[in-house]
Amino acid sequence: MLIFVTHSTSTDNEAGIASGHRDVSLSALGRDQAAEMGRRFSPDAVYCSDLKRAIETAEIAFGSFTADPRLREQHYGERTGAPSRQIEAERPATVETAFPGGESLQDVVRRMTSFVDELDPGLRVLVIGHRATKLGFDVLLGDMTLEDAVNAPYEWQPSWTYEVGVRS
Repeated sequence: MLIFVTHSTSTDNEAGIASGHRDVSLSALGRDQAAEMGRRFSPDAVYCSDLKRAIETAEIAFGSFTADPRLREQHYGERTGAPSRQIEAERPATVETAFPGGESLQDVVRRMTSFVDELDPGLRVLVIGHRATKLGFDVLLGDMTLEDAVNAPYEWQPSWTYEVGVRS
């Protein structure tokens, strides 16, 4: 089983800014959220994106984890630092076409594929990532096309679960 959670609230989240690959820290609220996350879950293994906000979440919540660049947010390229609402509105157009100087959602799914292929279905794995990481899991472990996943309404929740070894 794979449990997916988004990193805790960052300073850019609070400002309504899309960070992409830019490294930003957790806010005070985010640090509190990470501590609470650690009390809710007891995974066999923890993986996180190698971006600072995901690493800080994992450090506070679990202490022991593996950072993996394949779990990064989509690279927004020249759009990094744009308002989050704007990036979310533009994201559906990036299924096949990369953000200028960045990457497409297909690029995200390609880099996540080897991560998913390496997972042990016998372990309860928790992954701390980003919005694009969730889209990748929706495609690789869920029953969604990339187009359906990116166009589905997104509503934050504490976690999402996926069955490992079940590839669409």
